[in-house]
Amino acid sequence: MKASGKVRLVGADIAEYTPDTDPTDKDGIIAAGFGWELLCWLAEERKKENGGENRHTVWHQAFGSVSL
Repeated sequence: MKASGKVRLVGADIAEYTPDTDPTDKDGIIAAGFGWELLCWLAEERKKENGGENRHTVWHQAFGSVSL
């Protein structure tokens, strides 16, 4: 979906991960990787909204003022 450019991501959520039921940590690694991909995708979308290459992405709702 990301590569097609047909989805404009505005938010994302990983609903649940329970470490107690994951003895091999495989699901945790998958959830962490999926979360990282979502964060990167969201940052790319915000960058597009902010005007492209020469501007920083500013997350006003973050803990303090964060710029990427």
